[in-house]
Amino acid sequence: MLAALPDRGVRVDRARFVVRENPVAAAIVERAAALDVGDHETLLSVAATLDSAGCPYQRARTLVFAGGAVCVEGRALLSALGAAPMAEPA
Repeated sequence: MLAALPDRGVRVDRARFVVRENPVAAAIVERAAALDVGDHETLLSVAATLDSAGCPYQRARTLVFAGGAVCVEGRALLSALGAAPMAEPA
């Protein structure tokens, strides 16, 4: 999504099919789809799903992508995990 490829929608649809049995991978695909359309609420939902699945790093990344007040939380979580700061979309 961040590369803005012209066929990104088709790629997401294919990925949804491939990851349908893996809830963590499915959440990451949904994150990509939400990023494409700027869907803040879906990003928050994906972050909650990743938290429930025990994926703190991916949750933190999702919060950073979501922007706004939760972005600060995501950055803090990344730091607490010892992860390097991530590049953020413009």
